[in-house]
Amino acid sequence: MKRLWFFAVLMGLLWAGGRMDGFDLAEANNGFALKIYPQLCKEKGNVFFSPFSIYNALAMTYEGAREKTEREMAAALNLSVPRERVRNAFFRLLNELLPQGKAPYQLKIANAFWAEKSYSFREDFLRILKKYYKSSLFEADFKNNPEGERKRINLWVEEKTEGKIKELIPPGLLDNTSRLVLTNAIYFRGKWRSGFSKNSTQSAPFYSPSGKVMVPMMYQKGNFPYMEVKGKFQVLELPYRGEDLSMVIFLPSRKMEIKKLEASLSIKNLKRWLADMTPTEVEVYMPRFKMDEKYSLEKSLKALGMVTAFSREANFSGMTERREIFISQVLHRAYVEVNEEGTEAAGATEVGMRVTAAVPMPTAAVFRADHPFFFLIIHRPTGLILFMGKLKSPE
Repeated sequence: MKRLWFFAVLMGLLWAGGRMDGFDLAEANNGFALKIYPQLCKEKGNVFFSPFSIYNALAMTYEGAREKTEREMAAALNLSVPRERVRNAFFRLLNELLPQGKAPYQLKIANAFWAEKSYSFREDFLRILKKYYKSSLFEADFKNNPEGERKRINLWVEEKTEGKIKELIPPGLLDNTSRLVLTNAIYFRGKWRSGFSKNSTQSAPFYSPSGKVMVPMMYQKGNFPYMEVKGKFQVLELPYRGEDLSMVIFLPSRKMEIKKLEASLSIKNLKRWLADMTPTEVEVYMPRFKMDEKYSLEKSLKALGMVTAFSREANFSGMTERREIFISQVLHRAYVEVNEEGTEAAGATEVGMRVTAAVPMPTAAVFRADHPFFFLIIHRPTGLILFMGKLKSPE
């Protein structure tokens, strides 16, 4: 059997775009994000990933899936409509995401298809990737030069993420049985609408599960969308310049473990919490932090029911007439830096196949993020979740 490799790099967040004929692609993506998030929490303390990067990469792979492989992938990706509607929704969503004209932030998304030059892929499959997913098509020589092609793909990813994702594919992962690599790259950099003054940043304690650590704690007082469920959790939205993108932070109370708040995550609850937010004067204390996280996603995706795609029973005959390729690995890497000016983030995902009760606060509130919290980076016009993370320890 031959392997198919897929890589994706991504940054940002969305909530309701790509809706066509009653199908909401952003909501499907967000549902996928909430399903895979608890799987990733099993692996690490801190979590940061781009659900849209993973989703985009798997959606391109799904275009070639058939029979049981297709059904399992559709269930994992929340796709309950014909494939034609899915690809049309992606085309529309990608157009909505990219800023038109000069914008006060950077958001770049790129797809690429790296195909073994001696291997035959269906022309209609290649056409769909190019037309609907805006994917560039590249010939590759995996048979004779897998290491050279690995470096070439890594350079493409590094360039598309402004140097933030390096060495996405480690040495030895591609070999002469590799036949296809799909890559999605996204990069976001934005400044806060209301920035934090560096003069206000002071060393302060952060209470992680392993104990108290001192961190650079940023501070500002301003008017932000905010809500609180007293005694349980607070939600704060920090918009970026241009208002299209924002970070939404979910902070459990000291008495409420973050696991209990995570257990309540659902599309319905997220929509309700965001709808309940009102402009409020808030004193904001938030740590300055960086995260660079790597994941191997096979186990997590299998837990979502996507099993056959990783086996020799896989059917990707929509890609090629030869029934011999399967997904061997799905790798993801994501980077984020949050500081006084704003946020910079990037992510990467790889799939490989080879042969073989809210109470709005009307007055000033204190939002002190000095203990574990989780957060989203969202694209406000569409509602899509581009990034999702949990900070348990800034160390």
